[in-house]
Amino acid sequence: MSNTTLLGGILLSPLLVIAFYRPWLGVIALFALQVALASGSTGITPIEAGYLLLFIATLCGWLFNQLAQKRFRLPQTPLIPVLVLFLAYCVFSAVFAILRNTPLLDWLRQWYTFAALILVLPIVTEFRQGKRLKILIGTFLVSSSLIAILGISNALGGGSLIQYASVGIPSTAYIWASILIISLLGYVRNIFWRICLLVLLAINLFRSVVDVSRLSVAAILLGLGAILWFSFIRMGVGSGVRRRYIKTAVLTMVAFVLVAVITVPELPARVIDLYSGRFSARSVQRGLINRYHRIQAAMEDWTMSPLVGQGFGYDFKQQQSRSTGGQVGPEHNLYVFLLSHSGIVGLGLYLLGLWWLLKEGWHAVNRSLGGFERGVAIGLFAACLSLMVFMMFSIRGSRIEAQVLLAMAGGTFILLNRKAKANRRRTRQTGALRCAEDDKKGEGV
Repeated sequence: MSNTTLLGGILLSPLLVIAFYRPWLGVIALFALQVALASGSTGITPIEAGYLLLFIATLCGWLFNQLAQKRFRLPQTPLIPVLVLFLAYCVFSAVFAILRNTPLLDWLRQWYTFAALILVLPIVTEFRQGKRLKILIGTFLVSSSLIAILGISNALGGGSLIQYASVGIPSTAYIWASILIISLLGYVRNIFWRICLLVLLAINLFRSVVDVSRLSVAAILLGLGAILWFSFIRMGVGSGVRRRYIKTAVLTMVAFVLVAVITVPELPARVIDLYSGRFSARSVQRGLINRYHRIQAAMEDWTMSPLVGQGFGYDFKQQQSRSTGGQVGPEHNLYVFLLSHSGIVGLGLYLLGLWWLLKEGWHAVNRSLGGFERGVAIGLFAACLSLMVFMMFSIRGSRIEAQVLLAMAGGTFILLNRKAKANRRRTRQTGALRCAEDDKKGEGV
């Protein structure tokens, strides 16, 4: 462990110093370097060790800044204490890992994935400036696009552009980026930024389609449905936003056709043929049976320690060779994964955190926000809602990019709600002053 961690620290040592003294730049770096983790390798790599050190340096730098400025003010929302309790419980799970002779590296790899949720804290305090928040969201979108390009290039290196999602690049960042970009395109008016968003959408959406995954398509459709419901039904947007959505849909279809024809002329027919097989009744039934057996095996492990679970990392080695109904591999349900690893307590805290995150998002979406902010609020809420459903059917939700997305969404929702409250307070104060002035004028008359 020491050699791997040391090498990772050397690779990212400049970033560690920057992250400690400027935590907001550390958060940006954590989002940008997701692409370095988008591999299917097993074990802790030097890059992963460096990423973990960068994560620790960012949190330590943020805590040091808060204490040095003699202020430790956090938003009055239950989301923050729930996430802190969940993180503390995850650290406590190391005790179970040690008692069961689980290698500490295995525990660390699973722990820091969920510990990424605590990035809500530095996002809330370090990204109050609108420019920083835009940089953070832009970094997330560019990083997801690089992950999508990496997956496409790996697939081409394997001889086929079409590649199953579970092979090679198990990251799902491009799915959630596609949902966020679709929402932003309805509210961003600047032509230059709309073109940039369309390019990013073509990359992320193209990768989401050619990975031939039922869940990828279902997740994007669910997110798109949430965006349209909020934008057209609940919000009652004007004709300008509607026209932009229609133009976006047309341009996206044209981009898809052009990319497909230029890349591989027979690609559309092949994708349609593969998806027809993936969505067939027999294929869906086989997938459900496979998931049932794996979940059943995980539940058997959970019954051994129902309250606190087995501890993170306990089955990292065993699950690779465990046969579950004729299939080998982990359970395809993040919530069952958490239940078996952290028990009722850990899963309860995680679900409570998701509930408050959705509640903050609901408030952010429904409050009076305009332009970019409304597009971000709706896009992140739709992406989180889609991700939470996605995690019921896939273990890929346990990867770092899924939890980082939830952290970014939680912090953004809190910031937008705080800004909306400040605007309403300012509006009330302005109205009161005007009423007082009108009263004085009336008395003078």
